[in-house]
Amino acid sequence: MSYHLHFRAVPEGDVRDDLAWLESFMSAAWDDHPAEYRAGLATSIEKDFGLVDQLYATAGCVDRELPVYGGRPVEYPDGDRPPFLVLPPDQVRSAADFLAGASFEALWETAGDKIRAVFAGWDEAVVKEILLGHHRDLCAFYRRTASAGHAVVKAAWF
Repeated sequence: MSYHLHFRAVPEGDVRDDLAWLESFMSAAWDDHPAEYRAGLATSIEKDFGLVDQLYATAGCVDRELPVYGGRPVEYPDGDRPPFLVLPPDQVRSAADFLAGASFEALWETAGDKIRAVFAGWDEAVVKEILLGHHRDLCAFYRRTASAGHAVVKAAWF
């Protein structure tokens, strides 16, 4: 089973807290994800987003929650699916600042044992490189998005 957390930059004025709009917009964005990724408008994390959040949790500051799970939830009425998350531009800037100041090595030093435990039997260098790749992608995505003054919409796809 494949699951992803999809991040999409959106001009703030275009975002609607309307479930139908978010579902349609993010579904179309997911269908065009490779092109949007190349254009710097989107990124995604397959399966490991909880571990990336765990890595950032070791920072111990409020803004550490913004890059992965932060944002205003727009929920499905039945509650059976994860909500969309909308991160306004000021929080995008805070997430970008947090990521720019976060030392991956320091985070890994603190959280690495817990993350390695999930990947028992894997070479540590491979596990570290996977998380470093996610960190680099998020840093670049949030930096570009904050510079443009955009919001971020997040969707979990299962």
